[in-house]
Amino acid sequence: MSEQVVKKNINEVLLEKIETNRQRLKDASNASLDHVRGEAAGILAEKGLPSAKNEEYRYLNISKNLEKRFDFSQENSVQSLSSQDVSDKTLDLGQEIVKVVLVNGVFSETLSDISNLPAGLNVSKVSDVLLQNPDKIASLIQSKVHNTDEFQVLNTAMFEEGVFVEVEKNAIIDQALYLEFINDTRESKSFNSPRSFVQVGQSAQLNIVENHLTVGEEASFTNIATEIYVAPNANLKYYKLQNDKPNASQVNSTTIHQERDSVATTVTVSLDGDIVRNNLGFVLHGEGCLANMYGLSLVDGNTVVDHHTTVDHTKAHCDSNELYKGIYGDRSKGVFNGKIFVRPNAQKTNAFQSNKNILLTDDATINTKPQLEIWADDVKCSHGCTNGQLDDDQLFYLRARGIGEEKARSMLLFAFAEDVLENISFEPLKEYIENIVASRFE
Repeated sequence: MSEQVVKKNINEVLLEKIETNRQRLKDASNASLDHVRGEAAGILAEKGLPSAKNEEYRYLNISKNLEKRFDFSQENSVQSLSSQDVSDKTLDLGQEIVKVVLVNGVFSETLSDISNLPAGLNVSKVSDVLLQNPDKIASLIQSKVHNTDEFQVLNTAMFEEGVFVEVEKNAIIDQALYLEFINDTRESKSFNSPRSFVQVGQSAQLNIVENHLTVGEEASFTNIATEIYVAPNANLKYYKLQNDKPNASQVNSTTIHQERDSVATTVTVSLDGDIVRNNLGFVLHGEGCLANMYGLSLVDGNTVVDHHTTVDHTKAHCDSNELYKGIYGDRSKGVFNGKIFVRPNAQKTNAFQSNKNILLTDDATINTKPQLEIWADDVKCSHGCTNGQLDDDQLFYLRARGIGEEKARSMLLFAFAEDVLENISFEPLKEYIENIVASRFE
């Protein structure tokens, strides 16, 4: 009788990979960091990756889809990429920037340029920090491993590389920090787990642009996690562009911690990909914080974009503004789940959330779930969502003034998207994205 081969499920394969990596990294890791990795592995062994039975993933059975697409036991191929290999894919931001590039989760010395950093900005490889001061990273993640999404727990168990950014007190960084994550799938599929940390010092300012792209034809999956700390009176603007290949998937988890009188703004623009899941969380730890979240999904084909956002108001006199818009064509699918928590000590909170979507075809779908949980009395909070087609009255108004139907539709769709894009204050990026969006409506 021939021996029956039993195929391991995705959780079993990942746990084996995690344990192999832990043993390999043990000599380079200190005890506290290895303990954190072990805790994360234990959580995954108990829970596994989320299925459609998990309320947070009920509209997106990402684990099942990834299991069909990937053999997670394989190792990434490691090859050299030159600037010529990515010249037609990388962003040309038209001005001096600080450029950091990771290829398949590994820092690229060839493509990165951190040789002449502006005063007050420090950029390091996470692997260097792990060697020189591992407690610095262990202390940032060990208290959160039990309270995060399962994919972020997976990242904690597996990450080896990423970017560690520190902005010194009172430093105003005029150059944008450009983070480029490249999947090299010329030889094989790619699965990587970069982990980055950003610390913006008191009264400092920083702009970050994050971009994802793929070189090659095989599928890729990036499970990226970013921890951001914004000190009192600091200002952070974080822009994410997701315009990858139709077989490129990512789970993008970002947590932003704000202290007193700080301002943090995120703009996430999702234009292409296979499965794109964004977990964005704000925690307002001090009074006088302002948190702004904007998102635009403009997709077609079979692309799935899932936005899960959380704003946790823990202190008084804080404001949060949230506007997410989606335009879905073909058989694409959108998900929006926005949560606002207002704790008992968060009196005088102003929290506003809006989600608006346009479905261009009968086969496109959107699932929305706005949520408010309020334990304070003196607050102003609102949320709302609208799903539908273009407004017939607006179309009629433009048509009555001699504008053709297709042109009128394009104008209305662009204006709908521009409500989000106008919040990008970094002009080279704004112009680049606006050109892409406009071309989609031609």
